[in-house]
Amino acid sequence: MRKITKSKEPKALTTFNKGHHTEWKEIHLGDNQRVYEYCLLQCMEDQHDLCGYTEIRLNDNYHIDHYIKRDIDNRLVFDWQNMIAAIKDSRFGADYKDDHISAREYDRAQQCYTTILNPIMDNLSNRFTYSTDGMIHPLNQDDDKAKNTIAIFNLNEKSLCKRRQIAMQAVRSYRNCNLSQKDIKALLSKSDFQSVIDYELNAPM
Repeated sequence: MRKITKSKEPKALTTFNKGHHTEWKEIHLGDNQRVYEYCLLQCMEDQHDLCGYTEIRLNDNYHIDHYIKRDIDNRLVFDWQNMIAAIKDSRFGADYKDDHISAREYDRAQQCYTTILNPIMDNLSNRFTYSTDGMIHPLNQDDDKAKNTIAIFNLNEKSLCKRRQIAMQAVRSYRNCNLSQKDIKALLSKSDFQSVIDYELNAPM
């Protein structure tokens, strides 16, 4: 997971919000669908086409996720700062988060959001480290927010670890060929897990 720098709210969403809509389904009705599409495309651009939680490339089966779930706080349903482009997969990421923060336990859900990192609002630099098996860990073992973030998004799910491991091996292979950091970054610029690639590039040989 890495910091997302949000661009200015799309004009289409600003205009749409003047209608005081309250239900997410309204953005999918008729001509309003284009508002959703503008928002999704802008989220993807802001995130460099990577899932906002897992850093998997957004090639297919992705959507706009609400960091704070709609049934937790409906006031944020059309808040641009609450929208993140994310992969749809029940094993990890947005769907896993939504399955493990229950609106039926409102107070507990509200508390949960205070114990995890928000990729839009929080500085994520120097919060995580990676082992050679592709697992992600808190850089500081006392960093409870980093620990909870890994858990609530299930970032150490088996397939994610395997894919991170492959990314790390690719970097090491290029470094062993004495390619420069600049050249390696260029070669892997369209790859998943850019934070992992940066981490491995700066690791001692």
